[in-house]
Amino acid sequence: MVRSDGKKTGRRAVYETLRRKVLTMELPPGAALSENELAAATTA
Repeated sequence: MVRSDGKKTGRRAVYETLRRKVLTMELPPGAALSENELAAATTA
């Protein structure tokens, strides 16, 4: 989702980060997810 000011929502940023990591095998099948690491990766 994109807000009316053109910025991504937090939900969209998390989705795109996870998708990129899965598609590039940076996040291999069965890997554990860390909410803290994910939060750090999606903040500017």
